[in-house]
Parts: sequence; C-alpha cells; structure tokens
Amino acid sequence: MKLDLTSDQIRTSMIVEASAGTGKTYAVAALVARELAIRDDLRIGHILITTFTRNAAMELRHRIRKRLLSTASSLRSSSVDGADAVTSFLFDTDEINRSKRAFRLERALVEFDTATISTIHGVCSRVLRTAGVDIETVVDAEETDRVVNEVVNDAIVAAAASGQRWDESTLQSLLAILLGDPFIEAWFDEQEIADPVVIDHLHNLKEMLAQCVHRVHNAMAATPDSNDLLRRAYELVGDPQSAVVKRLQKRFLLAIVDEAQDTDRLQWEFFTRLFPGNDDRSLVSVGDPKQAIYSFRGADVQAYVNFTRKAKNHRTLSTNWRSDQPLLENLNKAFSCVSFGDGISYSDVTASDDHWESCLVGEVQPLEMIHLGNTDSQQSLVGPTVGKVIHLLEKVQLIPRGETPARRLEPNDICILTRTGSVSRMIERRLAQVGIPAVSGGTSSVMTGRMAFDLRLIFEAIEKPASTGHVRRAAATCFFGYDLSESGLLADAVMYQVQEELMKLSAVLTRQGLAAFGVAIEQEVPMMQRIAAGPDGERNLTDFLHIFEAMDALGPSGGCSPHQAVETFIHLANKDPRHDLVSRRIESDADAVRVLTMHAAKGLQFPCVIVADLWKPAAKNMHAKSRPTVFYAEDGERKVDIGFAVEKASTTARRRHEEAEDQESRRLLYVAATRAEHYLGVLVADGKVPSIIEQSFSFPDTALYAGERLDQLKRTLRIDTSRDGMETAELPQAIRSSRRMSFSSIVATRGREDFYRPERGGYDEHGSTGIRQSSLSTSGTTAGQQVIDLPAGLAVGRTVHEVFEDVDATVAPLQEEIQHVIKEKTSNGMLRHYRESLNTMVYETLTTPLGGPFGDCRLTDIQPSQSMPELGFEMGLGGQLKNIRVTSIGKILQQFLSPEDPLARYAGLLCSPAFDIPVGGLLTGSVDAVLGLPGSQPDNPRLAICDYKSNRLHSLGVLDPLQAYAPERLIDAMVGHHYPLQALLYGTALFRMLRWRVPQADPDQCIVGIIYAFTRGMKGAQTPIDDQGRRYGVFTWCAPDGLWQALSDLLAGKNEADT
Repeated sequence: MKLDLTSDQIRTSMIVEASAGTGKTYAVAALVARELAIRDDLRIGHILITTFTRNAAMELRHRIRKRLLSTASSLRSSSVDGADAVTSFLFDTDEINRSKRAFRLERALVEFDTATISTIHGVCSRVLRTAGVDIETVVDAEETDRVVNEVVNDAIVAAAASGQRWDESTLQSLLAILLGDPFIEAWFDEQEIADPVVIDHLHNLKEMLAQCVHRVHNAMAATPDSNDLLRRAYELVGDPQSAVVKRLQKRFLLAIVDEAQDTDRLQWEFFTRLFPGNDDRSLVSVGDPKQAIYSFRGADVQAYVNFTRKAKNHRTLSTNWRSDQPLLENLNKAFSCVSFGDGISYSDVTASDDHWESCLVGEVQPLEMIHLGNTDSQQSLVGPTVGKVIHLLEKVQLIPRGETPARRLEPNDICILTRTGSVSRMIERRLAQVGIPAVSGGTSSVMTGRMAFDLRLIFEAIEKPASTGHVRRAAATCFFGYDLSESGLLADAVMYQVQEELMKLSAVLTRQGLAAFGVAIEQEVPMMQRIAAGPDGERNLTDFLHIFEAMDALGPSGGCSPHQAVETFIHLANKDPRHDLVSRRIESDADAVRVLTMHAAKGLQFPCVIVADLWKPAAKNMHAKSRPTVFYAEDGERKVDIGFAVEKASTTARRRHEEAEDQESRRLLYVAATRAEHYLGVLVADGKVPSIIEQSFSFPDTALYAGERLDQLKRTLRIDTSRDGMETAELPQAIRSSRRMSFSSIVATRGREDFYRPERGGYDEHGSTGIRQSSLSTSGTTAGQQVIDLPAGLAVGRTVHEVFEDVDATVAPLQEEIQHVIKEKTSNGMLRHYRESLNTMVYETLTTPLGGPFGDCRLTDIQPSQSMPELGFEMGLGGQLKNIRVTSIGKILQQFLSPEDPLARYAGLLCSPAFDIPVGGLLTGSVDAVLGLPGSQPDNPRLAICDYKSNRLHSLGVLDPLQAYAPERLIDAMVGHHYPLQALLYGTALFRMLRWRVPQADPDQCIVGIIYAFTRGMKGAQTPIDDQGRRYGVFTWCAPDGLWQALSDLLAGKNEADT
C-alpha cells in the first residue's frame, strides 16, 4: 500500500519501503513536521531519529529543520498555492487551528537542540548517560584490535600448555566476528569433517572463543568501542519494568529509523525493547533493502527483512522523482524478476508528472548495454567507457526541465561509476589523455594521497623536533616547498627557520587541538599558496580540509600531543577506503566528468550515468576464501564457520556465503543504475564465468553496443609530437602475427557507422522490439497458439543452451528428463520462476519436425552418441598479406546463390562497405551442436549444424504472437542478427574437419544443412507450416554444391586475386 503523507496514522509501528529516487528523506521530514503540527502532546525532544552515518545524520538534521521552518512560514501566510500535499493538508483548517499548528512548529524550532537525530551509536551513548553509566571514552576499532590481540595471545599460550596449537591471525579474525554480533553462532560442519579428533579439537576452540569474548568485554568495560556500546545499551534496556526503561519510554514517543536496511540484529533487538508495540508510541522504519550494500561495515540486511516480516503496517513510496519514465520502464523490466536476497524483491515505480518524457535528444536510448565481447580484464572497461563519454558529449543534447532550447551535454552532466578505485583511476587518466576534464571521489582513501603523505611527515617532525632527518623530510613537503634533492643540503639558517615554523605549529596543536592546528596552517599564506599551486592544487586543498575534518572527528577534543596526532593519523590510514570518514571527495565543482565508486555515489544522482564493471561472481573472489565464512544457515540463524581454523571450512557454508555476496552485488548494481536521471549505460562482458548480469538480469527492449577503439572516436591523445631532434628509425622486418578472430569480433568491428547499433554476440538472447502484428504474414494457421514468454537476456540464453546440451532427447518419458535437467540448471537465478514454461518450450522444440532438407526428422530422433554439443574449433586463415576481407565472402555467396535463395539479400549486405574488414590469423568459435542425422555412417556421415536461439521476436500483447516466427520473419531475424555469416563460418570449419578426418567422403555432401531453432516459436507436432511447406520457428538451409569448398579456399588465401 502506498504511503499517504497526509492521512496515514503512525500511532502504531510502520514499515516504509522507499525505492531509490522516491524521496525517502523528504518523507521523513514531512512526517516529522506533520506529527509535530497536529499533536499537542508531541515535542521535538520526544522524537528519536537514527540513521547510518554521521554525514547522513547531519543532512537529516538540516532537512528536518528546514522543513519545519518552511512549513511554519507557509501556515502563517494567507495562502499556500503550489505547496506540497503535507503543507496543504496542514493549512486546510480554520484559522485558529492553523495558528496552533504554526505555533507548535515554531516551538519545535526553538527546542530543536533537544531532538535526538544521530547515528545508532550516538543514541546508545545518550541511553547510557540517561542510566548514569560512566563511560570514560568510546575508543576506535584500533584499540579493540589491541585488546583482541592481547586476549588471543594469552589464549594461545594457555592452549599450547595442553598441547593445542592455534594460528594467531585466524583466531583474531574469528574473535572479531563474534564480538561484532552477539547473536552469531560459532559453528562447524561435523558431517563434512567426520574426524572425531578434529571435531573434539573444534569443540575446545568453540569454548575458548567464548571465553575470549568474555575477557574482551571485561577489558573494555570502561572504554567500549562502538559495537560494545550498542551491546551494553541493549543489555541495559532488557528489563521492561526497570526505571531506566520507563524513563526512556516516557522520553521517546516516536522513533524513526532511517536507512533501516543498513542495520543489524542487535540494533533491531534494541529498538524492539524500547518500542515493544504494546502502547501508543510508534516505531517507524524507513529504508530500501535493495540498497543494502554495506555488509563490509557490519550491516545485515537479513536482520532488517526478519524484522519487517513481523510488522503488519507496511507502506511504500512508488513515485520516482529522479528519473525519466522511459528509463524507469526499462529498469522496471530489467529488475522485475530479480531476487536481491531472501524476501527482497523489486516493485515497479513510475515517474512524477514532470518526468514523463525523456530530456535527451540525439543518438541515444535511455538504457544501453555496452557490450565488451569476451574479456575478463578490468582494463577492457576503459576504452569503451571513454568512447561512450565522447559519444554523449558529441551526439546527444539535453532539454532542461521547464526550458525549451536543447543544449549539448557537458562533462559535469556525466558520472562514471566503478566498483574499484583502480578502474576509476585508469578511466580518469584516459579521459585526461583525450582532453576531457574529470574529477574523482570515493575511488580511494584520502589517506593514500600526496597531501596525507606530507601531513604525516609534518606530524612526525613535530613529534621529534630534535631529529634533523625528520625536519629535512618536513622541509621537502608541499608546506615548505624545498626540493627533495636540496633538503639534505639545506643551510643551517634554513633548517632553523623550518624548525621555528614547526615549533609554532606544535604549540597550537598542544594547546588548542587538531582543528586549530589546521586553521593555523590556513593562516600561513605562503604555505597555502604552495599547497594550491600547480595542476593538483584543487585536489591538495580538498584533501587538506578533508584530512583535518576526519582527524578532528576521530582525535582527542581540546589539546592534542604530537604523539596522539600521529596515532590518530595512523588510525585513519588503516580504515577501509569506503568508510565515510576517509573516502576521497570530489575536489572541484568545475565542468568535469565525475568518476566515483558505486558506494560513494549512494544517495546522489546525475543526468547521465555509465556503470563500468565486469560483475564477476563471488566464486571468483579468491581473497574471500582467506577469511572465515559468515553465513545464514537453513534454520535462519547467522553462523561463522570455525572449521576454517583447522583448514576444514564447510563447502555448504561457503556456497551460502557466496550466494549472499552475489545478492549484494545485484543490490550494488541496482544502486548504481538508479543514480541516473535521463541516461544509463551499463558495460557487460562475456567472461569465462557468467557475470552477475548474465546470471540474474534481463534487459528487454534495450540495445547492446559493441566497444570501439579510441582511435575510431575522432579524438587524438594529447602527445607532444614535436619533430625537433627526431630521426627516422629503421623499421624491423615485418612479423606475421597470428591474431585470433571470431564471428562476434567481426560483427562488432564492422563499419564505423554501425558502432552504435544493436550487437547480438555470444548467446544473443536479448530483448527485441518485436514485429507489429499488422506487418506479419498470415499464411500459416496459428490462431489460438501462444508463444512461451520467458525473460530476455544473456543469462536466459546461456541457460537454454546448457539445457539443450545436457538433455538426452531419446529418454522416455522425455518430460521427466527435461524437468530433471531444468531443475538442475535453474537452481539459482530468475529462471527458477519459469520452470514450467521452460519445460514446455524445450519439449516442443525437441518434438518439432524440422522440415526443409530434414523432412520430418525431429531432434528426438538424434541419438546422444551422434550429437557433438559445443563443438569448439580453431580454423587457420590466410596470412594478413593475402588481402582476405569479409566482403569477399559476400562475393562468393553471390556467385553461388540464386535470387530465390533465402540468403540472397544477405549476400549483398556482406558486400557493403560496412564489412570491408580484413581477416587473418585464427578464427575461433563454438558450434552449439553438430548432429549426426538418422542413416549417418562413420565413413559417410550425414551432419547438420544446429544453433538454438531463444530470441523473443514477438511483441508483448499481440493477438497472434506465433506469426512473428513465420518463415519469412525468421529470414528477417537471421539477416538482422548476421546469423548467416555465423553459419557460413561454422560450415566452413566443419567442411575442413571432415576433409581431414573422413578423407574418403565428399564433405560437401556430408553437410546436409543448417538448422537455426528459434525455440519460442516451435510448437512440437502442432507447429504450422506456410504455403511453401516451411515450418514456423525453424530456419533451415542447404548450401549449394561447391560453396563450402569455395569458402574454404577463400579463407585459406588460395584465390586472393579474385577478392
């Protein structure tokens, strides 16, 4: 049910699921303003609001204060024309009540500092102070690590005395996990281990770890870290009849948990104890589990899902205020069948009224898949990403909202999102090379830059003022500006001057603290001029301010010793680069392309977004296997596998953990995709292992674009090509290389004008725009016959191919064999929801008479021993000096084909300039299946080349969808996807193999024909035929005599003179 901000009562608990772009923060501020205005018993000090990070808490405070101020002002005015629904609702009463509501909001503004708007740890600190608990300080994670190391060392020594040996780092990792979640269970798989000695050993370890947890808690009683703070607050409110709980319940009448998906079980248990739901006080949860991407910080989305399952009052925000409707329609289709985790599904959203049309004009679609071909290299992301940026800047225009004239896109309209800092830096460098300004943020830790390095030298020199080496290194920083080569030779007077400056700064640091230290440097004009000088000046200034802000937040308040400053610096340097304290910020608001990590972009939005990653599944993450496995077991409990400590890690636990990691990757892709306002480009690749995109997502009705080299993008690198002092070098002799080519690479690199046209490589099951009903031939009787509707996408195509590869079509009953294989192939991914449809489609495909040169033969007539699935080949081509081109294939085809041949028009297409592509080296490929037909003999085989195509050719909602698979329409599909070229290359490879393996047979006669099985249009024995006797759903073709020999000779370079 949609949330109505004007009428939905929140006197009881409420779950609000807010998808990306639906105005979550706006809704929170509006609810707070509404409740404060209409309830006389509610003061702002009675409201508890918590969110995930300090930055988010500050933003929320600002937004709520601003909302209270604007609403109060509107209620004091004479009218509220153009106001939002909440303000209009509050205004719609008599003048006396309107005045009272304005007064309550103004009172809230006066009392605003009594509001609790904080992180969960800030809330816990307030709870403990309310209970009178004396906490000296809250320590950082590094102090916890020190205590953990001490406790582990003591435990190892004690265990060694009884003959048990444990690895120190392994125990430290396990103990850190147990301390982070008091509900987690130390577990090992007894069935997999099956060794009584090892099992007994692990039982001892389990007991030892429990004792270590207790010792760490005792050691940190007076100085807890953030996790311990929450645990102690939770324990404090355990007794509902205690004076502390009654005081807190009287104090807080309304709690709002913002970013609720980024919580964990302990937080929910804490809130449930404060708000048990048996009174008029309310607990409102606002979040989006699809955006849960912070497991590395301890967030546990499953805990949120478990909590929401218990709630009865659910609401959603379904109007997207960020993106255009054409883009949202594509995203709705792409995400509709995706599982983002147990109990986490996608609900369609619609754009607001003023976002109903696309704001972009030019050569662009709202959602584009930028296909990279076969690659597992992160470097392959760089060129196509930069190429797409150039295309957007040169070919696309933006019509701003409420404005008429279109303008060209500017660099700051574009944001590139990556998963890792290394890819971001490569892209940023390449953009600079082609003259496009770029700025980065979130791509690395601010503590790894030049500014951090120089600041650390300053702090170390202040800590050791008598060390001439430290002073010299400080002199070489950007703060003093001496060259490194000169700093070791500085005159005594210069050294004395540097020491004097350091001593002045040291006095400020010791007396006034880190923030004052930073201000003191800002007041030194020569220092700031040196920092801001050069092309990296903006970057240096941004990092300088960022580092001091982080140090002030983490370091001691008031005066700070140099040693404490160095320790604070080291603590920051050890933090995860994605932590909000150290994640590097964008250095400038200039007109430049933004390059951000996906985590850093959460909560932001941009006109155009390009998502650049290979999306490798968790099973390929070797680093993850070096850590203990944390997972949710079938009983719903969270566990850590301590079998890791004896190298007996559970494969079941690892599999469940990898599934959870893949689910988080899907959520990360969702977060990245929903940053876009008008345009989204997603890079996809066919790697050795199917990517997360291939496995789970379907992008219907969107184009696939091949990557292109930068030298084809009308840009040149900014390289100094001055000829002064240059001589012509002697060229070495030409080397004949053996480069590899494939059907996909040929199609992907055809004429430049085709770069931004749909590519259908690999498994080529992509969304199709379909064929209009009115344009279809109706010669066949298809009335009442429906087409199997499965999602489109590479993942679907791959799965369909694997099913046909593994099914034994001769087994009886065939339906059971098909069901068994499909169940095995669809245990994960979206197709598990379409098993019945997939069963029907596979059965009907296998039992359809093929027609053409194959007559009534069905795929069920092919014995498994006569089928060669996924037949890979490498075919040698003529050398690169032979001048063999793809257009030459078209010319050969024109010589052999009659005008009535179904591929005659494709021969002309191959002769066009778009296919003026040289071929040479090795041609590689993989044929779906080479089938031995009935009557085939070892010395005289009768073979068919078969390719399965699950392309959706029909449009959704048409009355007679099977007409889209009529024979004439199949020819259109074949030509449109360049499948005839694929068939010709595969046939030539098979011709050569037969000539070598069966020299006594005529290979031309052995190849009976080509079968392209469009599986959605094959209806078994009931498959209709047209008036020429051709089957629907099956394209068959027989090559004219001599064609295979001619093509083989051409590709070998034997008749290059004719090309």
